[in-house]
Amino acid sequence: MESIKLTIPIAPVPASRPRVTRWSTYYSKTYTKFKNDILAYYLDHDLTGSKYPLRGLFRVEVVYHIKMPKMSLKKAHSVSGTYCDKNIDLDNLHKACWDNILNDRYIEDDRYIVESSGKKLWAIEPRIEIVITKL
Repeated sequence: MESIKLTIPIAPVPASRPRVTRWSTYYSKTYTKFKNDILAYYLDHDLTGSKYPLRGLFRVEVVYHIKMPKMSLKKAHSVSGTYCDKNIDLDNLHKACWDNILNDRYIEDDRYIVESSGKKLWAIEPRIEIVITKL
């Protein structure tokens, strides 16, 4: 099985619902900033090559390292790496990740993800770690 391991050094943000007004449709500022940061990261690092996007069926494992609230450094080190109980839904994190990181960059479409797992951990340095395995 072929696997791709990625570490995206950007704080994970859950996908938000689009807001609809009489004149337009827009997303929240934090989600729009996340999308723009991901795009800038890929433009700066040119991470996708000619072998992507891949076709087939995939298993995706994602670890979301969520930035900890302000606390003492000693306590931060003891909490770092433990499960995050912040009020963020895992499925919304998945949606943001798959739509902005995986779709058309590594996988042709997220509908080909047939198995997934994810977890949220507290971290001093927020990031997203992804393992894509072709089945």
